[in-house]
Amino acid sequence: MSTTTNRTNRTLRTIARTAVATLALATGTLAVAGTASAAVVSPQGAAAETVGDCSDSTVIVDYGNYGFEYVRVSSYVYNVGWQTGQWNEALQGGKTITFQSTGTSWTAVYVQYADWNGASWDIGGEWVNFGASYWCLI
Repeated sequence: MSTTTNRTNRTLRTIARTAVATLALATGTLAVAGTASAAVVSPQGAAAETVGDCSDSTVIVDYGNYGFEYVRVSSYVYNVGWQTGQWNEALQGGKTITFQSTGTSWTAVYVQYADWNGASWDIGGEWVNFGASYWCLI
């Protein structure tokens, strides 16, 4: 790998770590934070899995939801910052969400899920994996 590629990869990893910390502070306690796992599971047994695709100025996020009540999709755009999404009712079984871009930038997408445990909300989330990276150039 070239020095430029290594430097770019280190920069993107630093941005991702900063973005995770910023999102955790902005949204309160997260049950899961960091890079995407195979699935998000609440203590009550709700489960969700998120996958993504990016091409032609479009980000496509598919989530499979089995028990979570709410979902929020946020993005981190390099050199711009966070674009925090709204909490929406999570469709049981799942949904496809599409984002269009009007410029060219590196974007990372973080999806959070909320499940009511009878006393408070259990919130978990994961970074969307676009195959070889958690970053999407759109």
